[in-house]
Amino acid sequence: IHSIMYNKRFILQHQRSIREWTSNLINNFTKDTHKVRQIGDPVLRQVAKPVDLATIVTPDFKKLCDRLVSTLRRHNGCGIAAPQIGVPLQVIAVEFTGYDLKVAMDKYGSKGVSKLQMSLFPLKVMINPKIKIIDPTMLALKEGCLSVKGYRALVPRAKEIEVEMLNVSGNTETFRSLGWTSRIIQHEVDHLQGNLFVDTMLYKTLINDSWNEFVD
Repeated sequence: IHSIMYNKRFILQHQRSIREWTSNLINNFTKDTHKVRQIGDPVLRQVAKPVDLATIVTPDFKKLCDRLVSTLRRHNGCGIAAPQIGVPLQVIAVEFTGYDLKVAMDKYGSKGVSKLQMSLFPLKVMINPKIKIIDPTMLALKEGCLSVKGYRALVPRAKEIEVEMLNVSGNTETFRSLGWTSRIIQHEVDHLQGNLFVDTMLYKTLINDSWNEFVD
C-alpha cells in the first residue's frame, strides 16, 4: 500500500511539474511575435514532448494554440508545428483554405490540382498526433517549409494515412487523410520528431525558389 501511495504521489508531482514547465515555456515563447524559427535553431531538432489533458484545458495552452494558428495565417501557410514558434510540444495546426485552392488552381490548373489530390481542409489543431500508414504508396512531390524559407525539394510521402489525435477539448479523434492534406500532416508530424523535409528529400532535388534571379 505504501508503495502504491508513493507511486501515485510521484505521478501527481510529475504531472504538476510538467504543467508548470509547460506554462512557463508557453509564456516565454508566445510574446507578441509571429516569427517562425529557421533551420539551424536547436529547438527544431528537439523531440517535442506530449501534452497531458490537464495542460490542454489551461488558458496558457489556449494562448499557444491561438498563436500557432495566427502565425500560420500570418505567413500564408498550410501547416505549422509548435516547435516552429519555439515551443517543443506535440501540437500542429493544419488547414487548406479556399484561397489556397485558388492559388493552386492558378498555378497547376484543374488537372494538376486533381492529380495532386488537393481539397479543402478546415482548420484542425492536432495534439499528440499519431500516424498510421494506410496506403504505403510513396509519392515524391515538391515541398517547402516556413522554417526553410526560400527552398523546395522533392519529398516522398505515403499516399494515405490515419491520424489519431486529441482536439483542443482534450477529446480523441481519429480520421483518414490522403493526397495533399496527408502530405501536410506528415510534414508537420516530422517536426515533432525534430526532422525537417531536407532530411528526407530526394538526392539533388533541393532548389532555391529564386535561383533564376541570379542568372544573367
